[in-house]
Amino acid sequence: MCEALIRDGHHVLGIDNYTRGLYEAEFIRRGDVRHKRDLACMFDFKPEVVFHLAAEVWGVKVAQAHNYDMMRHNMAVDAAVFGAAVEVGAKRIIYPSTACIYPVEYQQEWDSLLSEDMAWGGREYTQPHPESGYGWAKLLGEVQVRHLPIEWVVFRLFNVYGEGENEGAGSHVIPELIRKTIAAPEGGAMQVYGDGSAGRTFLHVSDAVRAYQNAIECEPGTTMNIGNPEPVRIRELAQKIVKIDGREVLPVYDPSQPEGVKGRTPDITTAKRVLGWTPEVSLDEGLKRAYGHYANKREVIRVP
Repeated sequence: MCEALIRDGHHVLGIDNYTRGLYEAEFIRRGDVRHKRDLACMFDFKPEVVFHLAAEVWGVKVAQAHNYDMMRHNMAVDAAVFGAAVEVGAKRIIYPSTACIYPVEYQQEWDSLLSEDMAWGGREYTQPHPESGYGWAKLLGEVQVRHLPIEWVVFRLFNVYGEGENEGAGSHVIPELIRKTIAAPEGGAMQVYGDGSAGRTFLHVSDAVRAYQNAIECEPGTTMNIGNPEPVRIRELAQKIVKIDGREVLPVYDPSQPEGVKGRTPDITTAKRVLGWTPEVSLDEGLKRAYGHYANKREVIRVP
């Protein structure tokens, strides 16, 4: 996204503590946004728009094991970044919420369709009920951002993936499955959490970047799903990755491992209206790009 903004003629400043980030550039400062001293560069830069992308986020197994820690960490991150954005006089903040904020009761089918009005109940289920501490933190972040004295836009992101994402153990499902596939020997197996029947949708990072670019001047005070509206079962996803690899690698499903809710698919009607946006990169094309990126780092990926 930084590269795209610079190509569009914007001046960019980033802050990253590199616990998961891999991207280094002269316009990115190393720091922990929970600490005001590490946000000091914002006061010199004086951004007009703040893209708040900082978060503690992991795959489902790590997230479930560290529910409280993730909730506490992300609430501290949000409070610090929101406060700094107001203090520096930013005109607008774009806050990345998550599909994980939706009540688990609405996610019982592999292709469950989620619209923005379902976050707080409001239909047959009347209470908020995220599946994790991470989801609760992001939902409370949405509450905070709505009370800021500056313009705001909220993106509820659905499984953004692509080149450059950390592929270490505990990462999101696509880099995790690609890592396991590449590491497996010819004729070997790679473990897939759950029985493979759960459904998810996956948005290539380039499509997410286009949404963010459009959000710089879109209608403020809007909350919208940003994702690919075409669901796929996890077993199909694993098979697609093995097919791209081209070797005889067998996905082995382990129902004893956590797989999260049964399914979530975004209704992107609001994003179409407000941003004039729809995804352009198909899952097959996006997986080829991501696999190619990780395959070029084969020796790194093979390290246990």
